Amino acid sequence: MPKIQNSFLKGKMNNDLDERLVPKGEYRDAQNILITQSENSDVGAVENIQGNALALTSPFLRDNPNIETIGYFADTLNKRAFWFVTDFAGDDSDVRSMSRASSTNTCAILMGELDNSETQAKILVQGRFLNFSTNHLITGVNLIDDLLFFTDNYNQPRKINVTTASSNPEHYTKEEQISVAKVAPYLAPMLYKQDFDGVITQSTKLTNDTSITSDFLKDRFVRFSYRYKYADGEFTTMAPFTQIVFKPLNDGVIDSRISTDTSITDYQDVYSKTILDVMKNNYNKIELRIPLPSDEYVEDELIDWQNELDLVKLEILVKESDQDVVKVVKEIDVNANDFNNSIEKFRVINESDSSITYFRHVYKYVYRSEKPFKILEDKQITRVFDQVPVRAKAQEISGNRVIYGNFTENYNLPTDSSGKTGINYVINTNTKGAYHFDTFGSPLINNNDENLFSTNKYHSLKQRRKYQVGIILADKFGRQSPVILSTNNDESAIEDATTDTASIASSDTVFQENVTQDFSGSSYTWNSSVNEQVIGRSLFIRFLENNIVSSSDLYDGDINSSTYNPYGWYSYKFVVKQQEQEYYNIYTSHPADTWNNESNGHDDVQGFTWISLYGDNINKVPRDVNEVDEIREGVAGSDTKLFPKVIKKDQHNENSFSTRSVAGPNVDPIEVMTIGTAREQGILTQDDRDKDRVHDFVMAKRNPLLAQVKSIGTNNRVKYGVKINAIEANTSTTRDVLKFGKNNETIPYVRVGQQLTKSPIDENAPIHDLFIAKRVERLFIDADQEGLDSKSIKLNRVPDKMKAGQIIEFESSPTDGIEANTPLSVTSHFAGSAVLTVQASFANVFSYAAVFNQVQAYQSQLAQNANGNWAATVGLNDTITVTVGEGADAEIVNVPINTVFVNGTLSTGTLPSGTFIVDMVQTNPLAFTITLNQAMPTSFMPVGGTGSTEGVLNTFTLEGVSEFSLFRTITNTTATREIHGDEVLVRRPVLQEVELVDNNDKAVLHFDRRVLKNEIPGVGLFGISFQYRLYLWDPITIKSVETNTVDNEVIQTIQLSHELEISENEEFTVQNLESEPVAVRTGLTVLETDPFVSNIDIFFESSTSGLIRDLHNKINSNRIKADTKEISYFNTFILAGGGTNVEQNLGEFHVEESRIKGEFNGKSVDFGVRAHLIDTEYAQRIRGNALIHSGIYNAKTLVNKTNEFSIGENITKAVDIQNGTIQKLYAEDTNLIIFQENKVNIAAIDKDIIFTQEGQPLSTASKVVIGQVVSVAGKYGISKNPESFAVHGNRKYFADKNRGTIMRLSRDGLTPISDAGMRSFFRDNLAKAKLIYGMYDEQKNKYVVSLQNDTEVMTRQHEIASSSTSTSRLDQKYATLSYDEASKGWVSFYTYKPTFGFSLSNEFYTYNNDKLFQHYRDDVQRCKFYGNANPDPANIEFVFNDQPSTIKNFHTIDYEGSTGWQMSSAETDMHQAFPILSSDTTVDALSIAVNFVNKENKYYGHIRNNTTTTALNQIVGVDLSGIKGYFNKVKMQYWKPTEAIASSVNKAELYAVSSETVYSSQ
Repeated sequence: MPKIQNSFLKGKMNNDLDERLVPKGEYRDAQNILITQSENSDVGAVENIQGNALALTSPFLRDNPNIETIGYFADTLNKRAFWFVTDFAGDDSDVRSMSRASSTNTCAILMGELDNSETQAKILVQGRFLNFSTNHLITGVNLIDDLLFFTDNYNQPRKINVTTASSNPEHYTKEEQISVAKVAPYLAPMLYKQDFDGVITQSTKLTNDTSITSDFLKDRFVRFSYRYKYADGEFTTMAPFTQIVFKPLNDGVIDSRISTDTSITDYQDVYSKTILDVMKNNYNKIELRIPLPSDEYVEDELIDWQNELDLVKLEILVKESDQDVVKVVKEIDVNANDFNNSIEKFRVINESDSSITYFRHVYKYVYRSEKPFKILEDKQITRVFDQVPVRAKAQEISGNRVIYGNFTENYNLPTDSSGKTGINYVINTNTKGAYHFDTFGSPLINNNDENLFSTNKYHSLKQRRKYQVGIILADKFGRQSPVILSTNNDESAIEDATTDTASIASSDTVFQENVTQDFSGSSYTWNSSVNEQVIGRSLFIRFLENNIVSSSDLYDGDINSSTYNPYGWYSYKFVVKQQEQEYYNIYTSHPADTWNNESNGHDDVQGFTWISLYGDNINKVPRDVNEVDEIREGVAGSDTKLFPKVIKKDQHNENSFSTRSVAGPNVDPIEVMTIGTAREQGILTQDDRDKDRVHDFVMAKRNPLLAQVKSIGTNNRVKYGVKINAIEANTSTTRDVLKFGKNNETIPYVRVGQQLTKSPIDENAPIHDLFIAKRVERLFIDADQEGLDSKSIKLNRVPDKMKAGQIIEFESSPTDGIEANTPLSVTSHFAGSAVLTVQASFANVFSYAAVFNQVQAYQSQLAQNANGNWAATVGLNDTITVTVGEGADAEIVNVPINTVFVNGTLSTGTLPSGTFIVDMVQTNPLAFTITLNQAMPTSFMPVGGTGSTEGVLNTFTLEGVSEFSLFRTITNTTATREIHGDEVLVRRPVLQEVELVDNNDKAVLHFDRRVLKNEIPGVGLFGISFQYRLYLWDPITIKSVETNTVDNEVIQTIQLSHELEISENEEFTVQNLESEPVAVRTGLTVLETDPFVSNIDIFFESSTSGLIRDLHNKINSNRIKADTKEISYFNTFILAGGGTNVEQNLGEFHVEESRIKGEFNGKSVDFGVRAHLIDTEYAQRIRGNALIHSGIYNAKTLVNKTNEFSIGENITKAVDIQNGTIQKLYAEDTNLIIFQENKVNIAAIDKDIIFTQEGQPLSTASKVVIGQVVSVAGKYGISKNPESFAVHGNRKYFADKNRGTIMRLSRDGLTPISDAGMRSFFRDNLAKAKLIYGMYDEQKNKYVVSLQNDTEVMTRQHEIASSSTSTSRLDQKYATLSYDEASKGWVSFYTYKPTFGFSLSNEFYTYNNDKLFQHYRDDVQRCKFYGNANPDPANIEFVFNDQPSTIKNFHTIDYEGSTGWQMSSAETDMHQAFPILSSDTTVDALSIAVNFVNKENKYYGHIRNNTTTTALNQIVGVDLSGIKGYFNKVKMQYWKPTEAIASSVNKAELYAVSSETVYSSQ
């Protein structure tokens, strides 16, 4: 009888072909078997698979069947495994609203040592904060060094340190410790101190310590920040920076009179040098308080910074304004023994609810101007925040970087109460610190805001700028929103917020007007009613709703809270946009409006103002060489516009040469029309007498330039006189010396040859009756003046001492003069009389001032001695009659009264013009009578006794009279007024020429102006006959000028041509003898260049930030202005000038300067360190087709940047979205394999790919982390089953559920290995599978895949042990099977149901629930899995299909193999047979054997037909043998549930199965 044999040489199942077509060596189905093969041998043996057993016992005290393993990682290097377990299902909600594990749920990370050193798995981390979900598998797990990274697409990406967790399983207790995104600092370093109760004490701590030798800060604008370093080496982003820590020298006062610093010069030097020496940093010692990450501590407790928060270092950072790098000045070791000694803590109380309190801890660090020792990478500045994904599906480590794919980024922005996206607020500007005090000037209670007028005293908001304020929100891990703007458009709210007239506000934008107020009074203040030390402006923001974010979006770190939300908005910071940016201050002398004396200047400059450009100013106002004047050679145009910030006062000013100026009007900038030298501009010609003045104006600089602009209205014409004040009286040995100083400035316009004079107060005042000169010679006027003009006079003789340059005036006093303090006696006075007689003891005449002083003194005495019944009734315009002389020489003069006593009260009037006292013939003794215009009462009781007629005043005292004293003005004085704008000077005729006439016996003197006002009479005045007594005088002129500095005071010393007695503080006028100007009026003028305007919407960080929860519920707060915050953002410094002393009048003007020394290209105030943008597209979104990578990790250099996902770098890469989302990443060599739902791609890592002309790819070095992405041929992907992925060598296996295939990616590309005989199975069942676990069994060299579903049944039935005596064929909701690369086919199904599996050290492990099992164990029965009570059967189903077109009778079955196999079924297309039991089965005696019989190491059995019907003439029944058909499908099974656990007994092999067959004649 012919025999058909089936072997299992090909070792694979074939479910796809019809039974007639299944090739030899393949089989139809298998369960729990392996096919063993020998190399180069065609012998294949079937054996039942070994069972598995616990690799490690569970660490949990109680067994929970609901706990599942949701992810794993096999550490092949260290022979250990990690797995993640939970019994919490979770949901698919947003990360902020998702359900969270409760205290009854289990969430844990386990570790198992698989080197036989441990018998129990170890819990590394456990707690509900892990929030694992059984519905969110962790398929992205990687280990780099000892850092375990994982992501589940439910929580944020995370990481633990295995060593740390292993040594202390209770170390990780909260989200902040395990997140890849590290808790970032959100507060700037504090420049102030707070006591324990949170009260700000401004006794800090920005100082100049003379013991510090380093001057690092002196010429720098610096800001401070800090960052944290965590235990695994990650550095956080930088904290917000402080504002520039800077204090100008001399307290920002330009005038050095109130300075103790000898290096400070005054504001005259400012316009001379064109720089500001005070704009250097006075600070060299800074106390910084570094906030620590401890805001959740609601109790006053000691914090273990390293073990609780993983904090190991603080880095103190400094940023210089002119550099684009950040430097480290100090590293502080948190583990140092003295670290806690520098910790300060204070309580932060919610201003709306005092029961809400937390403690803030700060580290006090004192910076002593040390130089930085390390520079951070420049990319740290652009690392505004780390864009660590909120969630991520895929993860891989490649190129020593963590790469995430298919990630969720951003959060949804808040909305206001009306549903608009944004925050409802308004902004304005105000006096700095205005809201830190209540309306009474007292500090506000519980105000934890920084006191900006103290910490930033000299800082200000630059005027004439528009500012837009936005808000940045951040979660606790530093992820930030873009700039959020105001939703407000309520005009009433805007108006209410903008109470200051110096600002024009909209909802989030404000224009800071130019503030023109002086620094007047007793402080540096702009309209501040709250504090007398305030200077400058700042921004304020006012919130119009109680909650700026909804409660559901607000951070809540209390895991026991029902609103626990670690991903909520946590902190805020304010950012400011200023598009008007860089500018310069032009420090120059006052611009000039004219050059000559009377006209408005040269005709060609009519209506223009000229600005002197020298020094730095030449570069600050550049010429446009392309815009050349067609007429004036060398003159060019300019694109610069200038704003008159500080200009000369327009009105009269006695100190008109000082730099006291006022802030310019709020006008539009003035365009510079032309620039050229004075000669090029046509102002100065070769022989122009204005040369000296022009040189004064341009400060005598070499090659100066003049800028021509339209008139700015300074009325700054040339100056004709310089007023100086003697700073001390001279002595008998220094009669020819005058020392003066003014405002501690040098006056360069006092020159040799100029005249020292006196000037009247104003143009309406009488010409002063005294002048300064040395009498030279008396002139005798000839009676014949015929034919002479008014500028000439004829003498009756030729004087001996006359010369050009002398002046002419009447004689007024004898040469010996009158001694000072001369007593004058009252000779008579009677009660009831109006006459008072005064007598002197020598010949003299008295000046008007002397006589009038006596009258005042007399009236004063009279009033003081009255009995209260009498009062003089003289009026202010009445006169006193004074009789001078005796007899025929007596003269009566009316003297006006400007001081009277009415009822004992002093009244003062104005001295009228035109008064005089006649110079009469002298007598000795001189007596004159003073007659009052009203008689005294007869009841007056004079001093000296009752009824006495003695005078009430015994003596008068004449004070301050000397030879060269002030003489009286006479009727025919030669003096005239000269008025130039606001200047009034007195000039007398200057002798220019002497002409000899009448045979040289007489002389005609020619003067530069009219000599006498009246014609020369023949007799004396008032009917008295005498000759004019005219004299020639030498003017007091300047022989030399010397400037010195004495005791920090500038003193100028003049050597005079003649001696002159000078009193302290006496005022003089220096002028030219001829009517020529002295100079252009000078003083400090400051002009701002129009700023550069940027069109980029960049917002820069302020230093104001905080916790969002502290902003909530402020509108209803009891604190005044609780809903308003001042913003620490400044971009300039305020300097004051024009003051007189510290206590009073600190400044008449202010300057806004933002550069060191105000120099061209000098270091400038920056606008901030880090930039932020508006992103109108911002929203929470899933970037399913994108990759994002971290910074690098380098264990050798201790660099860990795996938390750095800098928003400022190009760290993302996208693949084609049409191919679905990214589900899995795998790094291979220097490539990254990207598995999308419908495509597989390969990206180059740290290199790029270019293509040859033939289209062949070539790798090239590149700075790009994720390079060119190349798609693998074939439209296959991993669908949404990354858990199906497994790898071995260069082969990657995965399931494509969408296409019903199992794929292999290898060097030959993509291969659907499910087509290897199992296409139909996978097509039907992959679609049903919810989870598809893939794993590689290195021990047996097979890819194992398990298709699992909770609801749908797979198409294949498992046969499992239902008890120790029976098996059941059950419909299962899973199917586990393996693919063998050797056989290129699917070997077998398995009855175990794993959740993940891996191979390690050539051992195969799978998870079941939370437990790890090792396969192929010899200490467990074969086919027994996961601790089941009984092993499951092993079986193989094959087909006898030789000559499939021929009907055959199958009579027997025999097999080669182990004892114990049974034929569990045999079925043809016509019949089915009874089972054939194993040979070791005991059965009842039958006529036909029912079990296999061992014959010569083969087991035989007869086939018994079990068909109950007759078919094709075949007689069926138990007593007849055989079944008929075209093929015979046979299932062999091995199942010994009670068999001992011994591999020699337990192992069942099956080599071949045969059947004796008779071919039917049919």
